[in-house]
Amino acid sequence: MSTTLRGLNIYITDIRACRSREEEERRVNRELVNIRNKFKDASKMSSYDRKKYALKLLYTYILGWDVDFGHMECMQLITSNKFQEKQIGYLAVTLLLSEKSELVHMVVNSIRNDLTSSNETYVCLALAAVSNVGGLEMAEALHKDVFALLVAQNTRLSVRKRAAICLLRLYNKNKDVMAAAEWAPQLGELLSIRFLLLSNALLSLLLCLAQDHPVEYQSVMIRVVEILGHLLPTAARKAAQKASSAALDTEYYRVPNPWLQVKCLRMLQLARAPLPEAQLAEVERMIGDILQRGQFALAHSKSANQLNASQACVLEAINLTLHFNFGGELLHRSVAHLGSLIGQSQPNMKYLGLEGMANVALVLDDLSMVEPFTRAITSALRDRDITIRRCALDLLYFMCNDTTSRTIVPDLLEYLNIADYALREELVLKIAILAERFAADHSWYVDVILQLIQYAGDHVSESIWHRVVQIVSTEPDFQPEATYKVLQSLNKPSWHETTVKIGGYLLGEYGELIASRPDAHPQIQFNSLQSKFGACSTSTKALLLSSYVKMASIFPELQPDITAIFEYHADALDMELQQRSVEYLELVRRAAQGDPAYQELLEIMCEPMPAWDLSKLNESDPSGRRESTLLDSDAGFGAGGLASPAGTGMLSSPVSATTIAQRRSTIRRTTLSGTIAAALNATTGGSPASPMLPTPVPLAGHGSGSPVVPAAAGPAGSSPGPAATGGAATSSHRQSPVVDLLDLDFGQSSALGTGPGAIQLSAPPAGTGVAATAATVAQVGFSEFGQLGQPTAAAESAFGRLLGQQQGVLFEDDLLRVGLKVEFHGSRGRLRLFFANQQASPGAGRGPASALAIRALVEPDFLVQSIGTSVSSRGLSVEVHQPLPGVVEQQDQLVLLCQCERPDFATAPTLLLAYAPCAVAGGAAAPLLAPMRRVLLRLPIGLTCFPSPLPANSMSSEVFWGRWASLLAAGTANEATASFSVGQGLTPEALRALIGQMGFSLMAGVEQAADNTAAAIIVSFAQTAPGSPAATPMSTGGAAAGVGAKVGVLLRVEFNRLGHSVALHVRSPNPLVSRTVMGLLQRRILSS
Repeated sequence: MSTTLRGLNIYITDIRACRSREEEERRVNRELVNIRNKFKDASKMSSYDRKKYALKLLYTYILGWDVDFGHMECMQLITSNKFQEKQIGYLAVTLLLSEKSELVHMVVNSIRNDLTSSNETYVCLALAAVSNVGGLEMAEALHKDVFALLVAQNTRLSVRKRAAICLLRLYNKNKDVMAAAEWAPQLGELLSIRFLLLSNALLSLLLCLAQDHPVEYQSVMIRVVEILGHLLPTAARKAAQKASSAALDTEYYRVPNPWLQVKCLRMLQLARAPLPEAQLAEVERMIGDILQRGQFALAHSKSANQLNASQACVLEAINLTLHFNFGGELLHRSVAHLGSLIGQSQPNMKYLGLEGMANVALVLDDLSMVEPFTRAITSALRDRDITIRRCALDLLYFMCNDTTSRTIVPDLLEYLNIADYALREELVLKIAILAERFAADHSWYVDVILQLIQYAGDHVSESIWHRVVQIVSTEPDFQPEATYKVLQSLNKPSWHETTVKIGGYLLGEYGELIASRPDAHPQIQFNSLQSKFGACSTSTKALLLSSYVKMASIFPELQPDITAIFEYHADALDMELQQRSVEYLELVRRAAQGDPAYQELLEIMCEPMPAWDLSKLNESDPSGRRESTLLDSDAGFGAGGLASPAGTGMLSSPVSATTIAQRRSTIRRTTLSGTIAAALNATTGGSPASPMLPTPVPLAGHGSGSPVVPAAAGPAGSSPGPAATGGAATSSHRQSPVVDLLDLDFGQSSALGTGPGAIQLSAPPAGTGVAATAATVAQVGFSEFGQLGQPTAAAESAFGRLLGQQQGVLFEDDLLRVGLKVEFHGSRGRLRLFFANQQASPGAGRGPASALAIRALVEPDFLVQSIGTSVSSRGLSVEVHQPLPGVVEQQDQLVLLCQCERPDFATAPTLLLAYAPCAVAGGAAAPLLAPMRRVLLRLPIGLTCFPSPLPANSMSSEVFWGRWASLLAAGTANEATASFSVGQGLTPEALRALIGQMGFSLMAGVEQAADNTAAAIIVSFAQTAPGSPAATPMSTGGAAAGVGAKVGVLLRVEFNRLGHSVALHVRSPNPLVSRTVMGLLQRRILSS
């Protein structure tokens, strides 16, 4: 062909001579234009030109250039009667068409004609094309023709081999249209043909068919045994085969046809009915022969190829031994051979041994044959190959039982100190399960879990320490010992927060059981927990506070220390800690003062937690044996999650229902008395409140049934809320009368509704006389700000400057200064707004003016609602925990605490402020001494304030650019770009710092230019609101942590030093995300 198609040779030579991609592209385009012109009148083309141009198109396609024409002209070559043209046509079909191509149906008839042709060459070309293209349409139309070729008596063996492979390809594409169960007799007859290539192809097909139809293909197993017998004959049969030349004469490094052996052994493992006795004995003999050959090769062979081939056969033979349940000597030889493989230095052999031994451990009930190799398996945990280490870990997990657990578990704990981080979480979970299932006594179990936490506390899940608490709660006799062990672990120099959690629970519940010990005095118990309090997370601190209140009720000598802790956290920023501290402080104080209602309430709250009813965990288990709930967590860790080792340990037996004995003589077990019921009834608006129990205010995040006692309560008969009295400012140091937010309803829109709770807006004050008072400021509504329009340039500058900052000044003039502190975690955030009165001492013309009346609103899209209400708007959700409006005295400040979530993100919230100087006295009736001022401020809360963790440099250049291209391929709207000039003082380093402050993680090594920057961020949302993006996390492995939707955002920054300009390119799966992030970045950079 190369000597006749001169034009093709010239084209290939020209392409090879190109020195750049641009030059090659010009040459390719010129040739494609020429071919397109030739194909316009294809009827006048000669056979030579059609072949030449078709090959040029195929060559261009192979080079990677798009070929979007000429397909029909190329496929027309299939209908030619000349071999060369037909060959080129089938080559074009194979390269240019896929199984989903719309042109497949146009070549089906031509392929069928060639399949039924008497020319075997044409038949082979058609079979090759069908095998490569495949697809549903070809499977439906051609599978009967291919099967007919396979079973036809007049078909050559080489063609049958190709037909078998082609039929396998079509069957895998569409099994439903083929009556594969009816093929078994005819395919079984073909196995009697002693042709190596055909036998190989047929067994590949039969393996696939027998998996789906095991009963129908049971008759084929006898033929498979015969083929295996020809590969592994007896001595007499081998001599007869040599005399008759009937053997399948192919060996690979002295191993008789290992590929066919493996397929035969795998085929026999699909047998669902017992084989005849003679066939079964023959299989047992051949397995012994394979084991003997494998042992010989393992001891004497120096060829890696021979060793791999022989051991592959051995591994399948061992699996077949387990399938047919061959016991006795054959099983012992198999286990011994696997043990020899585990001791090999070659990684492949060691892995085969571990994998085979794992199969044995899963199937056998008696593992006495496996136990002698425990040390060798344990040593494999320190292999350099992580695949071998993981396989050894799974094997040790499977072979653990009552006998070996005391050896295996300590070995796993020792290995835990040096284990890879990729294995630690799985290893920790497996150790916890084994310790529970095979614990001969509870003391050993607790010791193992405490060591587990000490060695790898970061990988110990909540379910593990929860399980310890569950088990300890059901064993009253073991509770003192368990509590003492945890206390000793807490007093060690090194400790983990999970130990603190267990200690907080057990010492709070059962600490009095060990209080008589000299080294477990109540003060020692308290100090052990309190010394770790500051370094713990918020959830652990909340647990410890609950433990402290129980300790205070049991040990009166600890009440001063515990009360001081509650007082310190009564104004904590975290609402959970604040509420618990306020509630517990009031309970302990009132109980100590002798209030019977609070004493009884404290006793009920501090009652011991009931024992965990483990019998309910397995009510559906007829065997009565309790399974660990940790097994559900283990299901996600590969092979280790497929099964669990059987155990008869102390913790695996059924636990009878045990009533916890009376342990606290100082605490009475009583029902809710009338005194407490009357007191609690006051919290729900029932009978009048008791003077000893003021009306509680439910805080955000807790239901109305959670009693929260205010820090300062008024006397009996006083007004239920300060709204009736109005008054002065609230400060961080004292409580002053304020206009209560609970009496204000800001509504859902500027109209603010017309229902019972709607507020009537008043007109702005006409003058500054005595008619305008502090109450006038408190009544300002949304409509009062309509004339202001958009925030001022100064407000916009402050917004951009504070994006990504934790604190700063949002607004300032001669009267008022508004400061801001923010903190964000995932999709939640906390804000503190500080309203400081900046008025100096009273000046001339102002008289006694020194206070400032303030009204703060947030625009309707971002509602601020009453304390304790659940807010979920289409923008920012805010819960206000301190009241506004208010009156701020001279040189004082008012603090507004907000907790927010982010279900949507299109715009930032706007803070609406109305303020004016007023007289100090008079509360809400204090007269205004100057005109009211109204301003609009944008809170610096943007989409990038809510990122999920994404490590820096976690993306390679290939991963980043691959995702970058895929985002644009999904839609051009997914990209947002902006170019703008920046000041000369901005450097690439400073720009990267700004991007990092915005929550982005920088990706080094992605951009080739030193001044350019690549970064990524995953923004999270509390819930998927209408218009929000779907959950599309960028991280692999998963996922990323957090509740709700997550959207990955990629960023490229191009910095131009000469032009002092910046170009931003943002891509994400959601166009709204891209545009919003782009706007925030641009505003932050321009404001820097």
